[in-house]
Amino acid sequence: MTGAANSTAWERVTGRLTKKGSGYLCPAHDDSNPSLSVTPGDGKVLVKCQAGCTFEQITTALDLSPQDFFDTPLPRQQERPQVVATYPYTDEAGELLCSVARFQPGLKGEKKTFRPVGPNGETGKGVLDDVRRVLYRLPEVMEAAASGRTIYVVEGEKDADALVRAGEVATCNIGGAGKWRAEYVQFLRGAQVVIVADRDGPGREHARDIAKSLEGVAKTVRVVEAAQGKDAADHLAQDGTPATFVEVDLEASASESISGLPPPSDFEPPVDGSSDDELPATSWQRVDLTEALKGQGTPQPVICDREDGQHLFYAGKVHDLKSEPEAGKTWFALHAVKGELRKGNRVLYLDHEDEPLSIVGKVQALGVEDQAILDRFIYMQPTEPLTPAAAAALAVEISRQPEITLVVIDGVTDAMGSSDLDPEANKDIRAWMTAVPKAIAK
Repeated sequence: MTGAANSTAWERVTGRLTKKGSGYLCPAHDDSNPSLSVTPGDGKVLVKCQAGCTFEQITTALDLSPQDFFDTPLPRQQERPQVVATYPYTDEAGELLCSVARFQPGLKGEKKTFRPVGPNGETGKGVLDDVRRVLYRLPEVMEAAASGRTIYVVEGEKDADALVRAGEVATCNIGGAGKWRAEYVQFLRGAQVVIVADRDGPGREHARDIAKSLEGVAKTVRVVEAAQGKDAADHLAQDGTPATFVEVDLEASASESISGLPPPSDFEPPVDGSSDDELPATSWQRVDLTEALKGQGTPQPVICDREDGQHLFYAGKVHDLKSEPEAGKTWFALHAVKGELRKGNRVLYLDHEDEPLSIVGKVQALGVEDQAILDRFIYMQPTEPLTPAAAAALAVEISRQPEITLVVIDGVTDAMGSSDLDPEANKDIRAWMTAVPKAIAK
């Protein structure tokens, strides 16, 4: 995966990094003290890990290609995709059922591509339609399950092979994350299983699916993840061992995300004769539309003046400004800031990507007086995640400023990244929108 084609190298790279204070945490190792230097160059971004991580390890951890570190991508060498590895899937007796071919560079401009191959070398759509689905390295898995050896379940064949080289028994399923099937469970019955989750949302969700399917089937199930890097192969390549994987609490990580839908049985009405008054209060109940039909309370935009006297933003609502990079989103938001300050209102500005000197200079350039900035422009520059303690401090600050009519969150990508959320993952976006802008708007 690469960054957005229309973004700058700086936006692509820093948008995937976690900022702490004035520095950045290296994504290729367990970094708590910012050790990654990030320097803008002439149309490019230079990165260096002071702890010794290589450029290749950093790009892999960020899921970027070297070309993404340049504003204008360097001409790619016309290297033809080639098969760099073939992973055979066999039955219990070692008879070939199918294979997975790994192309690098990948097809259609991808960094890597995986394609299934039939037992006779056939490829193309539907090649696995009539193929029995089994786990990778199945004979070894069956033997380990029978003898009581630990079996590691990972996301991809490369991870499994790395663990085998480390002396362990390891397996995975075709297709990786999101492709676990019920028929795989039989091969792990009574086994001692360690699931190695990739360190991202899909990886943990995949691990959760596997763990749930093995409840009451496997003898024991543990879930771990890499101490350094993204996956098992990265962990082992950086001098990690199977013993130094980090335990993962899937219940805790699940509670931090949006919960799933209830089972179908929960949609049945109560059968105990409960009246409506006895049912628990919930927003999933009919809304009285009497006042709406009268036209009372119809919202009108009142913030961000236009030259024709109209306004653009609604009070108490969340507005998302989107545009091409460097198109002027910050200046547009600061125009709204100027309007509120000149009305005598207060503005809260949460700055996740700039500096006080730059923002204040822009506000001054728009003609706002210094005293108005000092009195009514509440500027914050958060650098750590929005923890419960931080949220409480923010709530107290807002309660002390009753005249706040506008809140600007500048740098949503960095804001989400500081809380270890993926700005490209819909679930993470919903979670952040609920926890931050919508909560503030209320």
